[in-house]
Amino acid sequence: MADKRYFEFEDASSHKFWEIWVEGNEVRTRYGKIGASGQTTVKDEGSPAAAEKLHEKLLREKTGKGYVEKTAGVSSAATPAAKPAAAKPAAKPAAKPAPKKKASSGRSGWRGRATPCVSARPAPMGRPAPRPFRTRRPPRRTPTS
Repeated sequence: MADKRYFEFEDASSHKFWEIWVEGNEVRTRYGKIGASGQTTVKDEGSPAAAEKLHEKLLREKTGKGYVEKTAGVSSAATPAAKPAAAKPAAKPAAKPAPKKKASSGRSGWRGRATPCVSARPAPMGRPAPRPFRTRRPPRRTPTS
């Protein structure tokens, strides 16, 4: 199989193309942004049968993702690889938005938390665990006579 098949994918944020063909034991693909020359990859499968199998697998993957065939003389509805994309179930409704965070009181520090900010990481092997920061008053001194 030496004929090239050309696919395009367009949505709100991307305009990409993908082209695939088989040459002997190799499966060649070319992909990139529409209008650019793109990049080419070559995968040597060792035998023509294995190359053809990979070719069909890649076609199923791309059409499943929404790529539409634009090869001259071939309509996307007539290609057997494009049928699984049409049988895709309807998209799920959008998830509920995350709840809003409480507004900051403007204070910094550990006020309002159960404990001060101390690293929760365990100490590295061979070292003692870090102690939490505490402020202590010095002991009271009584005058001596």
